[in-house]
Amino acid sequence: VYPPLTPPLLRAFNLLPVWLAAFLYWTTYIASYATLLWAVTQCFRPQEKAVMKYFVPLVMFFPSLMPDEAILSGNVAYIFYGLLFASTILGWKRGVWRWFYLALLVASCFKAPFLTLLAIPALLGERQWLKATGVGAAGLALFASQSWFWPVQFHEYLVSVGLQFQFNSDFGQSIAGNVGRLLFSHGMPYTTVSTLVFLAYGGALFAVLCYFSKLYHEGLISTESWIPVLLVGTILLNPRIMPYDVLAISLPMVLILFRSVASRSKAGIAVSCSVLLLILIDLSGINFYLWDDVRNMCVLVAVMGLGLQYLAREARRNIAEGSFVLSEEVALPEPSLVGTDAYDSDSDGTS
Repeated sequence: VYPPLTPPLLRAFNLLPVWLAAFLYWTTYIASYATLLWAVTQCFRPQEKAVMKYFVPLVMFFPSLMPDEAILSGNVAYIFYGLLFASTILGWKRGVWRWFYLALLVASCFKAPFLTLLAIPALLGERQWLKATGVGAAGLALFASQSWFWPVQFHEYLVSVGLQFQFNSDFGQSIAGNVGRLLFSHGMPYTTVSTLVFLAYGGALFAVLCYFSKLYHEGLISTESWIPVLLVGTILLNPRIMPYDVLAISLPMVLILFRSVASRSKAGIAVSCSVLLLILIDLSGINFYLWDDVRNMCVLVAVMGLGLQYLAREARRNIAEGSFVLSEEVALPEPSLVGTDAYDSDSDGTS
């Protein structure tokens, strides 16, 4: 279920010996996934590293992530996520976003939903809105141009995508995807309703992200706090979230949960206990396959809510501290200027 640009590249790759092709691909794959995790660790604060370093291997080797639809799937998405997350850190620390845009243009030729990640430079970088919009238009043009170069194959690609929904119920784990799956399972038209649902919650989420981006640029939210929430939010802007998309943000989600519990948020503790219960159920071998997508959707939405709550608390704290400092400066009495004579007499009358 990939656009027509894919087969020519695979044919070129297939000219290599099988062992060499496998070695090159899996080496790139492993390196990209390691880079993905490294990028998220750049958001760890010094006081968090002692604990969070234990979550990195847990995220990598957690049993439910090892089946063929997750880490071991070999899905090319992890290569692109590694490049995009690494270039996000480069854009944050050096203000250089051209590598992010280049990686995104290449990725969008294979997976158009990657274009939603343009929200990252737009909401994180300085004055990137115009560039992000231009790259988005270029990505859509590159994707659409494949229908001109390979009209028959592009039509077959669209048919294949339709079959994914009809035979595999492959709607993804987003809110819109679960709504579409529910309607489809009852034999009802799903395209219009699920699209309207996505536009409703996607528009609201994007507006919220823009608000917190404004607070971030005002210095009320730290970059280490903003990036994990932004990564989760941009994935939620994808109308069809797949297991490999969720896995890409698993470490940012753990970081958000950890910070929420550390701040003694009752909601954070409740969500963390619920996730722990789901982990225990999964480890026990009980798996409600029909409800996996709904379960993952609930976890995604809950963690996103905790992230926004954490950002709001940080912003309020910084505003309060700023107001306190300002009030101290205003209330500080100015030193009075009293004219004195350098040859004024002492109290005992002597000069």
